[in-house]
Amino acid sequence: MGEAPANETSGMNEQDMRLLAERFRDCAEIGPQSFWEFDRNFRYVYLSERGRQMYGVTNEQIIGGTRDEMVRDQIVPIDPEEWRRHEDDIKNRRPFRNFHYIRRRSDGSDMHILTSGKPFFDGEGTFCGYRGVSVDITEQVTAETRMRAAIEAIEDGFAYFDADERFVMCNSKYLDFYPEAGKILLPGTTFEDIVRNGVTRGFVVNTTPGIEEYVAARMRRFRAGDATFDGQIADGRWLRVQDRRTPDGGTASFRVDITDLKRREATLMREREQSDAANRAKTEFLSSVSHELRTPMNAILGFGQLLEQKGAQLSPEKISGFARHIVRSGQHLLDLIGDVLELSKIESCHATMKIENVAAASLIGDCVEMIEGRASEVGVTLIDRSDRALPPLITDSGRFRQIVLNLLSNAVKYNRPGGSVTIATHALDDGKVRVSVTDTGEGIPTDRQGQIFEPFNRLGREAGKIEGTGIGLYLTQRLVEWLGATIGFSSEPGTGSTFWVDFPAGQSAHEVAKPVPAPAATQVPVADGQVTVLYIEDNPLHRLLMEEIFANIGTMTLQTADSAERGLALIEECGPSLILMDIDLPGMSGFEALKRLKARPATASIPVIALTAGAADHDVDRGLAAGFGDYLTKPVEIGRLIAAIERLLGVVAAVQAGK
Repeated sequence: MGEAPANETSGMNEQDMRLLAERFRDCAEIGPQSFWEFDRNFRYVYLSERGRQMYGVTNEQIIGGTRDEMVRDQIVPIDPEEWRRHEDDIKNRRPFRNFHYIRRRSDGSDMHILTSGKPFFDGEGTFCGYRGVSVDITEQVTAETRMRAAIEAIEDGFAYFDADERFVMCNSKYLDFYPEAGKILLPGTTFEDIVRNGVTRGFVVNTTPGIEEYVAARMRRFRAGDATFDGQIADGRWLRVQDRRTPDGGTASFRVDITDLKRREATLMREREQSDAANRAKTEFLSSVSHELRTPMNAILGFGQLLEQKGAQLSPEKISGFARHIVRSGQHLLDLIGDVLELSKIESCHATMKIENVAAASLIGDCVEMIEGRASEVGVTLIDRSDRALPPLITDSGRFRQIVLNLLSNAVKYNRPGGSVTIATHALDDGKVRVSVTDTGEGIPTDRQGQIFEPFNRLGREAGKIEGTGIGLYLTQRLVEWLGATIGFSSEPGTGSTFWVDFPAGQSAHEVAKPVPAPAATQVPVADGQVTVLYIEDNPLHRLLMEEIFANIGTMTLQTADSAERGLALIEECGPSLILMDIDLPGMSGFEALKRLKARPATASIPVIALTAGAADHDVDRGLAAGFGDYLTKPVEIGRLIAAIERLLGVVAAVQAGK
């Protein structure tokens, strides 16, 4: 094996040196490693038995052979750069440690070798050769390869740190989360250095006041040995971080992409918040509606109970006053129901809209005429300054009228005696037309102006004498938005307010729609004397109400039937000049009864008026299209009912006011 250094053997005799050599050789022969030695010409002078077994050679085959022959025929470099450095070490007679290469066996299989070597020199410093040790690490490399393949197959990011918190390895998914961190994720790098570098360079989102605070918090979690938390990385993705302590004191660290989960959670959170807000709004809405319904119902039921009390001494004036209160409260209740239903249709996108060219000035004139009576009652003057020369508006005429009526009604209602309401129009620079309504009322308190369009909010006037639902302006705003217009206002407390709506102007892309006239009813010649009207209604209270209404009409008599079948049978007996028909009847419906009447020559010319609770636009359209002479909704307006009868029969009803 060669000579021991002089300083180690100078005091040894020949026998001691022989024993030392034998001891070393025995260790070399029985050890798990392969011991080898080259001479100065890099020829094998020694290979231990373990080495011969590893390489599958005999002494005769290996001793005397050169390293160059082995390299040329049997060595497979793994990393060219590492191989170049290894060759440079040997050329310059430097020791090397743990150099990894592949040796090709005689059967063609590969064997992974880890070798270390050291040059030795004689007493004069002349190079004598290399001695070293080699280990077969094929099984270890195979196991590591399998382990890496298994780790690489993990869908989540994985990294392993040893007991000294130093990086050992990771899979490509882990690197995918931190693509810029590949330069620092090197074996031996401490976890703390990796964390500090990552937060400094922005690989992770820091939610703490400073870098060191983040590093300290992260190290506490890492050292806890069993931590799970969520964090965000630079590209916006969310990761669930899990650190688990291994039996050898190391740490297995996992990264699970939970971005989609976070998005779903955020969506669910938004939906839950929206649902909660909707539920709160619904509760508040129902509470407000309940309050508003109870207010007029209190008057209706209260005055009704006073009239119902037996033996009550009530003067005609009181009875008349009670009746006025009941009618006014009922109308208020009806207005509220109408507003709520209209709002419900808009909110649920069930309302219909017909966009056409609308002559604003003409419609405004109609609205002013409709409000003048109410304004005159409270001493308010209406002033119409709408410009007749303006171009038509592109809007829905019915909804336009509803918006203007709401604004005019509010301006009159909240005005002062002797005040005025002015409606005006003028063109804007952006091609729109502004319709404004100005009143001389008390104005809106500054601290309340932000609440002006809130439903059921009457801005502190709930306890005043002015009746209202508190929903009109909110409904107006929703109508305006629905039509693609804009609404605004200005108000000066003590002086008055101005509300305006900006509508699109110009020629519509739609063809100008012509109003569809209601089906013309054929007037039935009525002989002089009594006119008989047949009322088909299943509700006995409604029949009683109609009987009382007709009791005050001296020129007409009323016959009633509680079903369509009985009504059709009664026609031959009483010969009615006109029929009032409910739609939702037990058995045969009002539509089917109308169809049968029109199919019989004897009854086809009898005008039929629908009187029903179905007040939706599509209900009215369907009724008129089916052939009803008119379509009236409950609760019945007596004046409108009488007007419809007079129009269809061509007679004048003699109402006996005192009866």
